[in-house]
Amino acid sequence: HKPDLIYIDYALNDRNIPIAEVETAWRSMIADAKAADIPLVLITPTGATNADLSNPADPLTIRAELIRALAADQDVMLADVSAAWLAELNSGTSQANLLSQGNHPNLQGHTLASEILYQSYLANLGSIGSVSATDFPRDQSTNTFTTADTLLTFTTTNTFSGQGDFIGDSGGPGNKVNSWDDNETLSITLAPNAELLGFQVRWTVADILISGFTSDPGAIITTAGGTTASATWNPANSTLLLDIPWDAGNHRTVTFPNPSASTGQTLALSFSNSTTGWQASFVSFEYQAVNLSSTTTPFSVPIQFNGTSVTFPFQGLQDHTYHLQASPDMTPLSWINIDTAGPLPNNQRVTLIDPNPLQNQKFYRISITPPDLSDQSTENSP
Repeated sequence: HKPDLIYIDYALNDRNIPIAEVETAWRSMIADAKAADIPLVLITPTGATNADLSNPADPLTIRAELIRALAADQDVMLADVSAAWLAELNSGTSQANLLSQGNHPNLQGHTLASEILYQSYLANLGSIGSVSATDFPRDQSTNTFTTADTLLTFTTTNTFSGQGDFIGDSGGPGNKVNSWDDNETLSITLAPNAELLGFQVRWTVADILISGFTSDPGAIITTAGGTTASATWNPANSTLLLDIPWDAGNHRTVTFPNPSASTGQTLALSFSNSTTGWQASFVSFEYQAVNLSSTTTPFSVPIQFNGTSVTFPFQGLQDHTYHLQASPDMTPLSWINIDTAGPLPNNQRVTLIDPNPLQNQKFYRISITPPDLSDQSTENSP
């Protein structure tokens, strides 16, 4: 079948099989995937009501340790869900709050596992970096930190602090000594060829105001602790306000679909909230290097559907031409032009329209012809 990626997650059902046979089976699957040159991720298991992940002699713990050892020995990706599951239990969350039945996770349990899968995948992509709280100096003596690849530099008002898997500022009173509050700021300076993809927060209930974006990054925020957050872009002063309610100790992910709005910028984060006892702390930051010599400029195009037509509004650039194209199956010769705008006389808002979107399945792309490159085009798929 030639898949792009393989996940292996059998540990829960392997508990009744002798550990030597388990290792043989896993090594066989890993060997087959590597022989076919297909990347794979080994997954340590979620918990179960009849398992104790804190007990080294528990069959599930033994298999989790085997999976970790195999990942290291075979140099393949690891999503250590078991470690995150145990950390969640140790933080006070009950096993019942993570399971829907016996050994099947509920929404909260699946969310925990999926975040670990996401982080392990990001960490192994070539141009994408992830810096976590444990990478920061948190001895309350350092207020500036630069990632090993020099793409991001973080500076905080006081000094970095935090516990476990989260990072904060050391200036707050009481328990907020490990998190940011008012009178404290965090800045993130990105190298000219770096852009911020998003971040994760935990133990957070705050309004986070971010300035420094060149345009709306289009923030998307996940639900956590049963509560939803909101993002508001203010075009008048180019600020993004994230209104994040209490997450009850759950990770919440903020993703920027238009990360080019941060390329090479310094983002200033300030914190406030009217709720008593509020605080803000971070788990990780995701970013990537970009090729500034490329003629492709990443941009985000929202899709709007009013029942009779599909529209694609975005900010266009002077002297560029934009073609909305559609295809039933994305084969190279199947793309047809639906609408065109340009060459534009100046930088302006553009809206491309498909007036007949309900004629069977369609895929869309926008072809961009830059100035003085009439025989070339670059394509972005919203």
